Amino acid sequence: MNDRLAEKYIDLLKNALVNTLHVEQEAQLLYAILCASHQEVPELERLTGMRENAALIGELLDLKARGDTLELKGLDSYGRAVVDESLRNHSEFAHTLIGLERLEHIHQCMQAIHAQGIAGDLLQAGCWRGGAAIFLRGVLEAFGDGQRTVWVADSFAGLPVSGAAADHGYEMDSGVLPFLSVPLAEVRQNFHRYGLLDEQVGFIPGWFRDSLADQPAGPLALLHVDADLYESTRQVLDHCHDRVASGGFVIVDDYGTLPPCREAVDEFISRRGLSVKPEPIGSHAACWRIP
Repeated sequence: MNDRLAEKYIDLLKNALVNTLHVEQEAQLLYAILCASHQEVPELERLTGMRENAALIGELLDLKARGDTLELKGLDSYGRAVVDESLRNHSEFAHTLIGLERLEHIHQCMQAIHAQGIAGDLLQAGCWRGGAAIFLRGVLEAFGDGQRTVWVADSFAGLPVSGAAADHGYEMDSGVLPFLSVPLAEVRQNFHRYGLLDEQVGFIPGWFRDSLADQPAGPLALLHVDADLYESTRQVLDHCHDRVASGGFVIVDDYGTLPPCREAVDEFISRRGLSVKPEPIGSHAACWRIP
């Protein structure tokens, strides 16, 4: 695949994973949910004309770029969504929650890995519906890289019940947030949808404290940690950070938004005496490179 076609494929893959290609369908669903919450019948003209509703679709696209989600509070007299600052998870169509901005950052990291010949596989720790890992495999395909494996580590049963004091008040297990619990079969099917389920994808099921202690992955060029909690984030770093090759990247999602995750990262860096500094990726994530 030539460079121009590769870039076009990667951009198309990004937009497919966050569903900006058919965002008007998501806008229609949001409008229907809003009407139902007010016990109102959706107006057919607004519903079918959602493609032209620039205000709502523009808001959706902006939120998808940041990886945020929204809560609709009402419609103004022009039928436009009124959005406030209290966000809710609205992810009926997307295959990833990290948004375009963070996908673009992963793309940049992969470009550096490819151009500089940094050795190692790619490991996604915490995958939800698999979107970020699917993107990693798609980038390998675009680059014509048939040597690396994308390892996908997850419980495939949601987040654990944490025993760490730092996680108190941030409970996100399947009893609290069941939508985060996505079975392995569904993740595999999502890879298959994109034509990217093959021998260059490996799955590591189980809780991180067990599964990553004896993981099959060798040296890593990129470690993407999306574990949310203090305990889970620390387990991933303890088991996997030393496997990242010189020049490789460590990305920690939710470093900027979840205090327990940030505490685990800062404590790990301090405890190891590492000469790295997490650089922000927007307001959500952070990244550092192994010297």
